[in-house]
Amino acid sequence: MKRKHFIVILLNVCIAFGYYLGNLSANETHLSSDLHNIIPICLKMDDPTMFPHDTFANDLENVKYYTPFYIETLRFFANFTDGNYVQALNVLTFICHILFGLLWYFLLFRITKNFWIALFVSVLMRGIVWIPGLEYWGISDLWSLLPRVVYYAIMPLPFLILHFQNHKKTYLAAFLIGFIFNFHPITGLSGILLFIGFLLLHSYFDERRWKAIFSKQNMLSLLLIFLGMLPFFFAYLGNVSAKADYDLALYKEALALKYDSFITEPTTFWKQWFTLKYGAYFSVVIAFIMLAYLKGTAKDRLRSKYIIGLAALLFILPNLAAYVELAINATFDLNIRMSFQLVRMQKLLILAVYFAIAFMLDIFYRNELFKKVFPYVFGGFFLMLIVSKYDTFDNIPLVSNDLIRRVLPNSLSVGSVVNGQESDDLNEVLIYIRENVPKDAILFAPDIGRSGGQRSVVLDSKGANMLIEGNPKRYIAWYQDYQNYNKLSRKASNQFLRDYGVEYVLIYIDLPDFELIHQKGKWRLYDTGVRK
Repeated sequence: MKRKHFIVILLNVCIAFGYYLGNLSANETHLSSDLHNIIPICLKMDDPTMFPHDTFANDLENVKYYTPFYIETLRFFANFTDGNYVQALNVLTFICHILFGLLWYFLLFRITKNFWIALFVSVLMRGIVWIPGLEYWGISDLWSLLPRVVYYAIMPLPFLILHFQNHKKTYLAAFLIGFIFNFHPITGLSGILLFIGFLLLHSYFDERRWKAIFSKQNMLSLLLIFLGMLPFFFAYLGNVSAKADYDLALYKEALALKYDSFITEPTTFWKQWFTLKYGAYFSVVIAFIMLAYLKGTAKDRLRSKYIIGLAALLFILPNLAAYVELAINATFDLNIRMSFQLVRMQKLLILAVYFAIAFMLDIFYRNELFKKVFPYVFGGFFLMLIVSKYDTFDNIPLVSNDLIRRVLPNSLSVGSVVNGQESDDLNEVLIYIRENVPKDAILFAPDIGRSGGQRSVVLDSKGANMLIEGNPKRYIAWYQDYQNYNKLSRKASNQFLRDYGVEYVLIYIDLPDFELIHQKGKWRLYDTGVRK
């Protein structure tokens, strides 16, 4: 069996190296919009004089609450890449690909004791699954390596350490599930809910009495989880105020521009799960539960109870959070701004699907014919992963889905998929900005002008997201300016930019009112004449 584990290690290292080598020449255009907000924070911490007039990066106080563990990890790796944050991200992606593949494999192997099932499901879990709330599960290229994905990669570790007959291991696992929460608090809360739910359900099922869930071990585990979470609480509570000392109506109006109505009407969020797409996913869970009761053993039925209990916990509590928040705000005249984040904790519901697949395969594996055939099934599955990016499969259901196409790097595939904006033309203009535009210049540009151009960007929508929790007053001011700008005609809006102090415009349309100073492909850089 050790030889088989070595095969898993080799496979995951190959996948990780495939992504790493394929991104040695990557640039900011390969990244997702969230990373265009993260990299400027790192740059600002490295050089406080950067972004003096930016929408959010003008002052680090605006973003001190934002995932400091992820930020500091990325900054650490930048020490080895000469400050190149794209390559620092490449190193972190390489590490996370190995951790993700191996930790999930060993957790699944620990549960099923089956090499092929653990390998199959751990590889399947890599694919990108888009989830309600603009969320996703999985790990892929540079664009995907957000704080939540670092959390996905290390999430199995506490569950691997957990041992109910060994108090020290249980306590270490409890502290660790709290500690890794700091890499992405929203996803981390989901993991903590699963850990606590698993702890309590095990206590109940083990002794068949409710009193067992209040054992000394469970209570001490809860305390250790909280201790692990403390760094985030200190950072968040010290930098985010719930005091409503601004126009709440205007704030909610500004928030509605960014997020759907699930903030004030949470039912609109959970209803997204009840669509055909997610019904197809969760039909696997229903199939496993039915199979467990019709053909399974007592162990299979117990597994189904764990899945039902933990899924219910992940579904109900995050949805309740929005109602609780509304009640607290109304009672104490506060503006706690967490429910629009907390409802996104439901993302880990997707794990129910993967574990249902593993448990269902475990039942099938008791059939001798299935046991002989399944290794060949895995071989066919892996072949599909290799060829899925080929143009021929563009319109074939499942094969053309990100769940399949985003597992392997392009270097290990037939065909390729595009990541981010991937524009050599845009990258050339960004390099020009870094080398020729004054450091204190003000740009009107997409968010990549901030991360790739390394200059202050104003009036952009993505950057304003960082102010929602960090600086509500500045967020409201941005909203008013943004709305005023978008109401104007083209000529009037150009003058608005001048009056706003914008010195350069990075855009892909013709603006004859301004002086064109650099162009590559469709991307154009204009001088508004304000600095002259």
